[in-house]
Amino acid sequence: MVDNSNKLKNGWLKPGSKISIVVPCYNEEECLTALAREMKLALDPLDYDWEVLLINDCSTDSTWTMMKVINHWDSRFKGIHLAYNSGQTAGTLAGIRNSNGDAVITMDADLQHHPRDIPKVLELLNEGNAVVSSWRYDRADEPAGKRIPSRISNSLARLMTGVPAHDFGSGFKGYYAPRLRDLILYGSFHRYIPALILQPQDTLGEVRIDYRDRIGGKTKYGATRILKGVRDLIYITMITRLKGNILANLYANFMVYLHYDQGRDTYRIASKIGFD
Repeated sequence: MVDNSNKLKNGWLKPGSKISIVVPCYNEEECLTALAREMKLALDPLDYDWEVLLINDCSTDSTWTMMKVINHWDSRFKGIHLAYNSGQTAGTLAGIRNSNGDAVITMDADLQHHPRDIPKVLELLNEGNAVVSSWRYDRADEPAGKRIPSRISNSLARLMTGVPAHDFGSGFKGYYAPRLRDLILYGSFHRYIPALILQPQDTLGEVRIDYRDRIGGKTKYGATRILKGVRDLIYITMITRLKGNILANLYANFMVYLHYDQGRDTYRIASKIGFD
């Protein structure tokens, strides 16, 4: 029987609560100015304090310079520069660990996610959902080579994790921040954070979003990401749904040793801007 005594209550996000937006970035110099402008337009009218954490994954373009300019324009935009290229999951984890919001929202930097949808995510969080996942429901214009594998991987993820999200691959998600404490991420685990943190009494909300073409830069999507995602999905299933099984535990420990850098942190911060 599920204990609902610790279930989030409707209206837990009070006026003046802090919202943290975590945005991993790699070679996104063409997008950041527009991103910051749209973020500000979406967040300023809300009755919450907010911060945007831009994580530079050791970009080879002027992304870090642009972050400094944006921070000078509005100090609520903060920057984290990673010492070496670490991947989206590591960038997401760096942002989460350095955030101090009551709610955390993760987004991509390429503006394929509309910042104007942030209030929808916050509304669903405030209804008592511990996690809100976005759903790119209209993907008819996407190439079949991307759309069909995505459908297969999402169906597999729902089956294996038991989390009824339609779109695990979307980086646009909202979280009740205390659930993210002590979170450890490897590989491409950012896709499966809901499976790692949802507790039996928690509920998942979903918001349908529009999806647009990136305004600049290059997509990082590829077949290898799908294969790594399946590998990570197997591991996460082992440590969540089969964690009492001896063979599953042995396999999970082997995966940590072989694929996940023996459990060490997957990033190192070189410098920050905008933090007290």
